[in-house]
Amino acid sequence: MTDHFQLAEEFFEQGEFERAYEEYKQAIILQTDNLEAYMGWERALNELNKHEEPTTKHQKIIKLNADSSKIYYVWGLVLGSLKQYEEAITKFETATKLNSDYFEAYHYWGNSLFNLNEYEDAIKKSKYRTKNVGSREKSEN
Repeated sequence: MTDHFQLAEEFFEQGEFERAYEEYKQAIILQTDNLEAYMGWERALNELNKHEEPTTKHQKIIKLNADSSKIYYVWGLVLGSLKQYEEAITKFETATKLNSDYFEAYHYWGNSLFNLNEYEDAIKKSKYRTKNVGSREKSEN
């Protein structure tokens, strides 16, 4: 039996996004609760500039795992790439509520605020991220 998910991952790594998209789709048909396949499908759609579908896919993904900060983070990235910054901010905020150490989410939350000309708030998110990264690095030493 073909492992569509593994094939999709390989195609994605090779930059063959259309083939990856098709394999992720097959993986989801065979295993409708495969969160990683949905996330891969999302990434492939983003690479193919098919920006209409991702939000629908994320709604399905959220039903599978509503407590995943990564899902909200990736959804925020997709919305940011569509210049839907206010909606992206809500997703980054949710990601950081689920995982207060999600530094990348704070970073892109700040970027979205910057793109909305909310410079002071963007700086605060950057400072929060830097402060927490610094704290984490100190505790790891």
